Amino acid sequence: MSPSVWRPFPSAVRSHPLSGGNRRIVAAKITMMSGDSPERLHATRRHVCCRDAPPVRVRSERVSGLVYPARRLVHPQANMESLGHRRERLIAEVAGLPGTLVVPHRAGDLIFQDGAFAAGVYLVSQGLVVVGGYLSEEPRAVALAGRGDLLGLEAWHSITPPRYEGFARALTETELLFATADAWSRALDRPAFRELALASLADLVLDQRRLALHRDCPDRALAWALVRWGQPVAGQGQVRLEIPAGTLASILGVSRGALRQAVTCLADQGAAQQENGYIAGHLARLQDLLERTLTASAR
Repeated sequence: MSPSVWRPFPSAVRSHPLSGGNRRIVAAKITMMSGDSPERLHATRRHVCCRDAPPVRVRSERVSGLVYPARRLVHPQANMESLGHRRERLIAEVAGLPGTLVVPHRAGDLIFQDGAFAAGVYLVSQGLVVVGGYLSEEPRAVALAGRGDLLGLEAWHSITPPRYEGFARALTETELLFATADAWSRALDRPAFRELALASLADLVLDQRRLALHRDCPDRALAWALVRWGQPVAGQGQVRLEIPAGTLASILGVSRGALRQAVTCLADQGAAQQENGYIAGHLARLQDLLERTLTASAR
């Protein structure tokens, strides 16, 4: 069975590797269960602001004989607080490893380049980093890394010699912790450290999945990115994302036009605004928006 069958509804339909006729049959089956026509589902995807999109009120979906259970709600704020606590523990652990170096970078500095020898693993202790690769020799941003996130995991590979597969560049004033491959390997022998490292890897995978799920609603994707990677503004209950528009659009998987519309949508809700060179968000309003989205989609 093709792995794409396991994609959540409704993306499973539009990405299903079947012929056009069979895809229409699958769409018709879902129409009978959800009460929405294929035309209505398609129109929903065209909404500029996802707050206006009618939720699909289905507790479980069946596609090609597979039943998907209802989503279990997790409050965004509680989830982020748990992740933040775990990242702080990982920072403390890496800082205490023998030979760990503190490496400062200014905004725009290249941290490592594609193909360079992977001498060790980096952990972001302050700032924001963009990670990317090359497509037809053109650089393309694919992910962000903030406080408590790992970089340069190629040093963990068993490939000899390990090489960085992509680049990392500081977007803001950044401070990194650098642990050599040997120190990292010895630390992984300790179960407590290994658990933290594996949890951090799981976070990286889940970040990409969440972005993929939000891709059809750029305003929701932007709200999630602000909560996840926004830099706190002391005493104001705000977060700030200092990143070029083209880079952010590439990471969210949307066009620049869609990103501008997403900013306008969040601004209309009082959740974010565009300022000089960055996007500022009101953390409580962003979290409330994401929670309402989760609640509506589970009804």
